[in-house]
Amino acid sequence: MTTPLSPNDGDAWIRRLEQAHDEGRADFIQANMPALERLIARVQERLVEIARRQYRLRVVRHRGEPPANRPVRRS
Repeated sequence: MTTPLSPNDGDAWIRRLEQAHDEGRADFIQANMPALERLIARVQERLVEIARRQYRLRVVRHRGEPPANRPVRRS
């Protein structure tokens, strides 16, 4: 009996799939590939969300910086 893997531990899943491949256990790979693909899709969605937030932050930062030819006024 194998130890259940955390649904967020992609590295452990991939190691198990690699081991199953080395051992010729195609049934294990076929049974577990969909869950790993779902995990990868969730991570990719999160990366897109992070990239959008980074872009928005850069836009705000750029808008907040005065032009190079105008001195910064301190209050």
